[in-house]
Amino acid sequence: MSTASNGPGAVELLLDNGTRCMGEQISVEGALAVCLLLHDRHGDIDQMRGLADAVRRYSMSVLLIDLPGHGLSDGDVDVDAMAALAMAMSYSAELATPLCVIAEGSSADLLLRSRPTVSVAGYALLSPRSDFSEADFDASPWSRTASISILDPHDQRADAVASLIARRTHAVAGRVYAHKSATLGTGRASWPMQAAQSSAQFLAERAAFAGAAAARDEKEGTR
Repeated sequence: MSTASNGPGAVELLLDNGTRCMGEQISVEGALAVCLLLHDRHGDIDQMRGLADAVRRYSMSVLLIDLPGHGLSDGDVDVDAMAALAMAMSYSAELATPLCVIAEGSSADLLLRSRPTVSVAGYALLSPRSDFSEADFDASPWSRTASISILDPHDQRADAVASLIARRTHAVAGRVYAHKSATLGTGRASWPMQAAQSSAQFLAERAAFAGAAAARDEKEGTR
């Protein structure tokens, strides 16, 4: 696998099978973390820009990726998405550490099935979709990672996922309810600013805690 930059802010992730995943990076000076944004199936990074703006205001750099077969990316999401996610996580370390993730819809399942190789401070799920069992989640590294789930109060499918995570996580696991009120030009409902603010603030706090712990460990290691 390799990465390449195609101009200011542009990112290209080239998978082993030749699939190209296109994205953007938005660097923040003195960033306390980097946040990877994963769009829902049938979406693209354009639908995540409102979240990106909120993340930046909390001093986190941003990495947006068009998943395989979506937006400007090649490939098939069912075949190539896991490899693309793994590569995006690895690439995030070039922007800042630790990593935070915001995943919408079916990308929640993709995220929960992954095994990150970089330090993760926390993650946020928007209207999560997953058929993860409690046993699956207990065996996952995400069961020990702080999270927040944001969902419509009438979304029973999302509530089932959020409830499982809240019950089985050995760390902070919160839930926030928000109605999708606005409508995009495509007719797709969008999240209100409350969702972006809640996600960004929670992840910024977790990143700050992770940074303080890392600094403490480094100081103790030099004694």
